[in-house]
Amino acid sequence: MSNSWILDTVTLFSKEKENDMRAFFAIYPPQKIRFLLEDYQKQLQNLLGKGLIRWVHPPLFHITLLFVGDVEKEKIERLFSLHSRISFSAPFLESRSLSFFPNSRNPRVVSVAFSEKGGSLVRARQIIQNALAQEGIEYDQKPFVPHVTLGRVKRGICVRIPASYPEFPPCGWEAGEILLVESELHPKGPRYIPRMELPFQKDTAAQRKQNKQKGI
Repeated sequence: MSNSWILDTVTLFSKEKENDMRAFFAIYPPQKIRFLLEDYQKQLQNLLGKGLIRWVHPPLFHITLLFVGDVEKEKIERLFSLHSRISFSAPFLESRSLSFFPNSRNPRVVSVAFSEKGGSLVRARQIIQNALAQEGIEYDQKPFVPHVTLGRVKRGICVRIPASYPEFPPCGWEAGEILLVESELHPKGPRYIPRMELPFQKDTAAQRKQNKQKGI
């Protein structure tokens, strides 16, 4: 199901963009999952406090599939050409548990981890990586760990994680699309603007053959 509640409020990409674009590929959860995440975030706020952590605004909840970073303006049109060149099968994402990065002793990021057993998500990421490489567009090389960030601990602050805390309820969904998102940095927090939708498709032999022929 398309996240039209995200796309309804944005202006889609114009080729006349004058500046570089800070971008990433992401999967946004559907509303029913977002509501679960929002409710869980409120429980953690009561447990860990509101003032020590910068809590993510719920409409911004997403799984970052691949962070691209700053794309030079002359390469932006190449980035958007991916829409007609790549396709991938839909993954089913399942919640795992509350996660702390780098660890629970000195957490900097509070998130909910997700997993996908079929490998479709990893394949989709590889397809995008290969397509970007063909266009000479660099991207972040960090390992992929699917998660939705709920909050980030403020700089210079230590947060104590109690021995017990509420568990995130088991849930899952079949992703409908990958969004290319522009990130605008502001003093009060980032603004995420979806710029392109890459829909998932049924996994078929023809599709796999097509991607192989395209070299992705």
